[in-house]
Amino acid sequence: MFLIVPRTGGVNLFCSTKQQKKALFLKKARAWGWAARLPERYETAIVSTQRTVKGGNMALLVYMTAASADEAERIAGDLVESRLAACVNVMAPIRSIYSWKGELCRSEEIPFIAKTDDDRFEALAARVRALHSYETPCIVALPAVSYTHLTLPTNSLV
Repeated sequence: MFLIVPRTGGVNLFCSTKQQKKALFLKKARAWGWAARLPERYETAIVSTQRTVKGGNMALLVYMTAASADEAERIAGDLVESRLAACVNVMAPIRSIYSWKGELCRSEEIPFIAKTDDDRFEALAARVRALHSYETPCIVALPAVSYTHLTLPTNSLV
């Protein structure tokens, strides 16, 4: 959850005592393009409920789809073996409806979710693109706001 804070006389109403953590998050938000899309009338201060894993990295859930269960399991195994993901959940088939090259398409796909951290995301995405059968694979990183295994990605990825 992100809260965009409007300017009020130059004072941030939600000033945090953990400025270093906030500054790190803002740097990453700007790098990912989140803060760049804010209207000028808003401060680029984003107050976050993000938790970080041991070591200060942001935990991520990376949602992906594959054409088959075999492909999803092959990519999942590679990501875990190469320590780019702590764990990958391969789920039951879904029905996807999408537009591709001007045509309406319908297909069965296999969704899978990788648990990782922000330091490994770019390498994970590059590896998935290299292994995937799709020309443009679905790779969506979502910050993990609330979870019980706070040290899972760091302990499993080291």
